[in-house]
Amino acid sequence: MLAVETRHCDSLLSEVARCLAALARLDPPNARYGNRPASSLREILLLWLPQTAATLRQRLRIIDGLRQREPEAAWQLMIGLIPGEDTATPSPPPRWRVVQFRKSAI
Repeated sequence: MLAVETRHCDSLLSEVARCLAALARLDPPNARYGNRPASSLREILLLWLPQTAATLRQRLRIIDGLRQREPEAAWQLMIGLIPGEDTATPSPPPRWRVVQFRKSAI
């Protein structure tokens, strides 16, 4: 899940959302271990603490796409996005690798 959660920062957001929604559909009910796909998707798209650089319009477009492709997961997501007494944890930021180049002796 961590690898998918860190991909929400780039242009692959709609694909990440689609994958998380598909995983949420396959996730067993009442699973209690680790990050759940549905909660990861919800935290990425939260209205009051979005974990993405996507604009509100882009996030709404992604939710509309999920409504067509994964209607049950999209419905649960929309219910989860309704504000209330709630908490959220920030998604992990991407980790960049330091690449060192060696000069070749040509």
